[in-house]
Amino acid sequence: GTTIASGSRDRSIRMWTPSIVGLYEPKALKSAHGGCIRSVSFSRDGTLLVSAADDKTVKIWGAPEGKFLHTLSGHINWVRCAEFNHDNGLIVSASDDKTARLWDVRGQRCAFIYDDFKAPVRCAKFHPDGAAIATAGEDRTVQVWDIRSQKLVQHYHAAHGDRVNSLSFHPSGDFLLSTSDDGTVKVWDLREGQLFYTLNGHDGPSTCAEFSPDGSFFASGGADHSVMVWKTNFDVVLKKHAGATDVKLPEPFTAEAPILKDDPRAAPVMSTERAMEGLKAGSTPPLKENKNKEPVKTPVKKPAAAGGDGAIPEALAQTLGHIVGQLDVLTKSIGLIEERLSANEDRVKDLVGIA
Repeated sequence: GTTIASGSRDRSIRMWTPSIVGLYEPKALKSAHGGCIRSVSFSRDGTLLVSAADDKTVKIWGAPEGKFLHTLSGHINWVRCAEFNHDNGLIVSASDDKTARLWDVRGQRCAFIYDDFKAPVRCAKFHPDGAAIATAGEDRTVQVWDIRSQKLVQHYHAAHGDRVNSLSFHPSGDFLLSTSDDGTVKVWDLREGQLFYTLNGHDGPSTCAEFSPDGSFFASGGADHSVMVWKTNFDVVLKKHAGATDVKLPEPFTAEAPILKDDPRAAPVMSTERAMEGLKAGSTPPLKENKNKEPVKTPVKKPAAAGGDGAIPEALAQTLGHIVGQLDVLTKSIGLIEERLSANEDRVKDLVGIA
């Protein structure tokens, strides 16, 4: 796009147009919110802007004229961030009220509340294919949710040593960046369901990070007043750790990229209507779709094992590894449920004692 939007503690939103002589401010929305504005984000087509603020609301604006369109209310504490999905039909927001919310833009209503958090949620992001969201916050964990079934599909317990400040998906959807007050920037491999790399560059909290549109670079910012630009080099790292010589990550999937028949990301990006089917009362989660949308493993070509029939087929080994990873996620999810049940039991005992 050609416009930059900013939100401020002065409760205003400003839109800027870059030029060779600096930034020209064509539009200022004063008193856009009733509190400090925590985030602003354009829709992918640049026609809409969503803002989140300490007045506990999410607001939608026309861009670039800055016309106010809607207010989404429901959070009961500061809203830390909000962003559109790929077709502007959904918004995800994260709040200090320990929830993340999924909003139906056309219906101007809250479609679903993710409330399985023990601490404020500081960030929430849509997966590039529109079928999942990632959340993180002050509980130091990172989660990935299927928005059709509303189920937790990946849970990274103690992902950081301090609160998590931001998230960013790689355009391919295979990797996720996270930043934290512990000073690190971490890269998560969503295909394998594990930590891929930890970067230590900032002297103090790392506050934000974002991939470039083609995924070949990412930038990070920190409380040390510095901005760092990193080259991803994921294929180089995979070669080093896999001991392979021909490992190459697939090109990021974009609307303009050629669709390859055998590419697991060649399926169309999920529309809002398809995603919303899982939110309708009595609807059945699309299990076949879920299977296809599982984090995909990039195959590593290795020399054929000696021994013929005694060797385990590579495809079977990958499938078994994936099953083990999903069982680990299930175990952690059960642990969270048990903790919530214990907390509820304690509350009931307290209430009985009072009575």
